Amino acid sequence: MLYRQRVVELLAPHCDIVARLKAVPVSARVRGIYFRALLDELSRRGLRAAYETVIHETDRSAFMLYPTSDYLVWLAFAGSLVASPAEVHRGMHELHRGHSVYFGQSLLGRSLLRLISRDPVRQLHQAIQSKRAVTNYGRWYMLDEGPNHATIRLEDEYVWIESALLGGALGGLEACGIRPTCETKLRDPYNGDLAFRW
Repeated sequence: MLYRQRVVELLAPHCDIVARLKAVPVSARVRGIYFRALLDELSRRGLRAAYETVIHETDRSAFMLYPTSDYLVWLAFAGSLVASPAEVHRGMHELHRGHSVYFGQSLLGRSLLRLISRDPVRQLHQAIQSKRAVTNYGRWYMLDEGPNHATIRLEDEYVWIESALLGGALGGLEACGIRPTCETKLRDPYNGDLAFRW
């Protein structure tokens, strides 16, 4: 994977990719559906060709597990294309948010939203359940919930909580017709809370 070194050199001055790749366990895996969703979002933005000039081998089976470290490199590089290397976090946020909104508007997404009655707390519980289905590491759980708020705790999470995952959560809630505020409380780069109010 020659692209990895190229991407790391490009983004090391702008995010913690070097430390994050060292921290992620070798055993940590994510399903190919995450990789494919990233590529789909890049295609919708007209950026897939530019992406594949650097990362050529993009075939991923939706249900197979792949190294999380690979996903981190893919995501960071994609984020740098959406925004810029200096604004890689904004780019990752926009990618995850955009995919969540797109999924919410799809036939499957609309069916799921009907099942959960566009309830933001139920939507967040669904996100927690999907985490268990698509990765083999880390833990998300509901720390607190109420009619107008919810807090999710993320533990041993190696995808950027404060940018990518926050964007995905906000996009999912937006698909429910909710525009929440969110406070991100990181205890360290891989553990923290997302506290939503609406």
